[in-house]
Amino acid sequence: MTKNGLNNFIINKEFDQFQNGLEGRFSAYSMEYKYCYDNVSVIVILNKDGVGTYTELDIHGILSFIYTDKNNVKHSEKFKNCVPDDFHTMLAHAFIYIKDGNFDHHKRWYNNLKKI
Repeated sequence: MTKNGLNNFIINKEFDQFQNGLEGRFSAYSMEYKYCYDNVSVIVILNKDGVGTYTELDIHGILSFIYTDKNNVKHSEKFKNCVPDDFHTMLAHAFIYIKDGNFDHHKRWYNNLKKI
């Protein structure tokens, strides 16, 4: 996706169109769900019973993923050249992690992201 496509996704708040489905999905599993935009990124925070994730995509294609494990240890990863599809997949990745406690489902996709 072009830089303009990332700008549209973030600056024009195109992520808003997915809120009804996401809110329903997360609330069905009693997850706390928050999202917001700042000037250059869209951010999603998921939490359930002290296990949480923070996912952020900025207009430069940097995808940040921070999660807290069941032992309250914080882990952080950053990836470059990401697009909105990667952001959506990371949200699914975060959802499954909180729901099932593992990262097995999207392992191949995750390993192919370009780490910073």
